Amino acid sequence: MGTAAVRDLRHARRRRFASGLCAFYLLAVGTLWAVQATVAEVAWPVTLLLYVPQAAYLLPALLLLPLCAWARSGRGAIACIGACAIVAWPMMGFRWGSPGPPGEGVLRVMTYNLHGGVGGVARLTETIRAQNPHVLCLQEAVGPEGREGPAVLLPRDLAGYRFVRRGSVMIGSRVPMGNARAWKLDPPGVARDALAVDVNLGGRRATVVSVHFVTALGGGSIAQNAAGIARYARGMAEVRVRQADSLLERLNKPGPPVVVCGDFNTPPRGKAYERLSGLMRDAFAERGRGWGLTYRRDLPLWRIDYVWCGRGAEPVSAWAVRAPGSDHLPVVAEVSIPKPAARSSGDGGGARGVSQLARR
Repeated sequence: MGTAAVRDLRHARRRRFASGLCAFYLLAVGTLWAVQATVAEVAWPVTLLLYVPQAAYLLPALLLLPLCAWARSGRGAIACIGACAIVAWPMMGFRWGSPGPPGEGVLRVMTYNLHGGVGGVARLTETIRAQNPHVLCLQEAVGPEGREGPAVLLPRDLAGYRFVRRGSVMIGSRVPMGNARAWKLDPPGVARDALAVDVNLGGRRATVVSVHFVTALGGGSIAQNAAGIARYARGMAEVRVRQADSLLERLNKPGPPVVVCGDFNTPPRGKAYERLSGLMRDAFAERGRGWGLTYRRDLPLWRIDYVWCGRGAEPVSAWAVRAPGSDHLPVVAEVSIPKPAARSSGDGGGARGVSQLARR
């Protein structure tokens, strides 16, 4: 066999090797996407795969694409790019929504997990002022023990906003607000509240709710529960579904348009997300552009903070804000509130005065 023939044989083997690896990568990513879409949070191993930063599934491409270039494998490169497209688009949740038509009755809301203000309340205040929302939905508003946190400092620093709070969940509004009420989220022992208020934007009423879902029963991270990882993973799914169900039970009844904001500690395609999307609309999923990743601030890899619209509230636009001051990035959404057809009786959440909730 001549030198040229040997060289061609080697090149052919390289191409087959590169093409085979890339084809396996494409098959693996496609299978993982299908499994996540169908049985996410049903089988605990899939739950863990869902909570792995989805961008991690792009890492093999860093090796495979140079391999394809070296082996001159066009088919391998196409397969590798196809796998990357599956990860970047449906798995990471890339969106390219078109903003809705602007008009009257557009309420700008902002949800922001403040991380107790440990990154500096002045930075949080600056971010909020720059976005200028009508309504703020805040989580982890209470500072560390012995320090004045956002719950104390923001009402002082944000002139024009009126605040109510229940526990570490807080709502501020620069439009008329009243009928504040709160309720415990299931399951018992979770110790998380949902806080709701009614706001009035030029005669258009809406209910705004701020929530913060826990990650798992008993708290802690996966690393802290490695010994019982299967039980922990099942509990992750269970506790968030029960919180979602207890929230929806209050909201699934006649009332004014509703906007639900918060840190839900669950990515898209989870069971809790599926429950919420059955009754409400994810503002960023419909009107946002990009990935909308909100956690962690220094290297955003998860989208776990949401603005949900229900009972006739129409998302117009939504975006995540790159801002310092917390371990989360805030999400801002503009929501169209329809004119009231008739006086609504509210959401049945058990009305309490604003002053009763302000200092709890």
